[in-house]
Amino acid sequence: MHKTLLQSLTIFLFAWGAMLYNAQAQSSPFITRWDLSKTGGAATTLTFGVATAGTVSYTWQQVGGAASGSGTFSGSTLTITNLPANGIIDVSIGPANFQRIIINNSTDSQRLTEIKQWGTVDWTGMQNAFYGCSNMTLTATDTPNFAAVTNMSYMFADCSSFNQSVSNFNTAAVTDMSYMFFRCGSFNQSMSNFNTDKVTNMSHMFNGCKAFGHSVSNFNTAAVTDMSMMFSECSVFNQSVSNFNTSAVTNMGFMFSGCSAFNQSVSNFNTASVTNMSGMFHGCSAFNQSVSNFNTEKVTNMIFMFSGCSSFNQSVSNFNTASVTNISFMFSGCSAFNQSVSSFNTASVTNMRDMFSGCRAFNQSVNNFNTASVTDMSSMFSGCRVFNQSVSSFNTSAVTNMGGCF
Repeated sequence: MHKTLLQSLTIFLFAWGAMLYNAQAQSSPFITRWDLSKTGGAATTLTFGVATAGTVSYTWQQVGGAASGSGTFSGSTLTITNLPANGIIDVSIGPANFQRIIINNSTDSQRLTEIKQWGTVDWTGMQNAFYGCSNMTLTATDTPNFAAVTNMSYMFADCSSFNQSVSNFNTAAVTDMSYMFFRCGSFNQSMSNFNTDKVTNMSHMFNGCKAFGHSVSNFNTAAVTDMSMMFSECSVFNQSVSNFNTSAVTNMGFMFSGCSAFNQSVSNFNTASVTNMSGMFHGCSAFNQSVSNFNTEKVTNMIFMFSGCSSFNQSVSNFNTASVTNISFMFSGCSAFNQSVSSFNTASVTNMRDMFSGCRAFNQSVNNFNTASVTDMSSMFSGCRVFNQSVSSFNTSAVTNMGGCF
């Protein structure tokens, strides 16, 4: 009898402990660390944006000290007062009714130093979540619940210290990744797990990620319409983009601008819908790949398209420029370029400024150029050391600036 009672008690305690553990595991807080000695607002106050579905509970604890506190909040702002001046604190926010953190480059953004735990929050959005948190690192090892998140734009924008794994992010529902890692100068992590099936906007996604050099071969870009400045200033990036489906893309402006190491094939790019190719390869000094597949029928802007591409010397005879209005700086600094432009229709072009400036090898006919609408030809052939072609066909009646043309 005694033995049976003891066994029953043991089973009960074990079951109770398991239930308690499961309950705690199913409801864990979002935990962040803040350093109040860093630049921010009031010395003893912490404020940042949030989104809630009702009343949310929180606690805070001084790191290395005895001070602590608790409270509740709702609405769009969490403000915690009476904190230890210059102290380091951990803030724990309960998951019930908590939906989003929205720091959005606010006054106290530099005070966030660590994401310690994602918790069991049912996150509804990540746009602007940690924007401006230049001192933040991600040490959380648990997996965030991003199942309902559709927007990650500006999520880590200007997080210049951030360089931790994002391999456990569920991005299956995300449609907007624009500016997601904008100016994350230290970021260089694998994104091989990212599901981008529903993403329509990747503009500025890695803009300013000077250290980023990981593969993006898993990216499904079939739904993407905007890739402008996607890899701008990614100076070490030189990964294949041969898998990119660009059939829906309308904007490729400055897509690879400043990618000085980039020299990958773009022969798979479907550009039939693209209207903007301005600065697309601007500053891609290593780039020398064929663009003979480019359909430019709808393109209106080619300003700076190959500017600074000092290695580029590929045919552009397929380019349909009938809709282009601005062609200034298109080949500026293309010191190796010496390809025919006799197919160029320039009837709609108003600006040819610096079009071939610095093209030291260029010596091709421009006799076909219709310049009736052009107002600016300044520095058009500046630095073209070997250029010796007729410009007798040029109609300069509308030109107001010819400074430094030759």
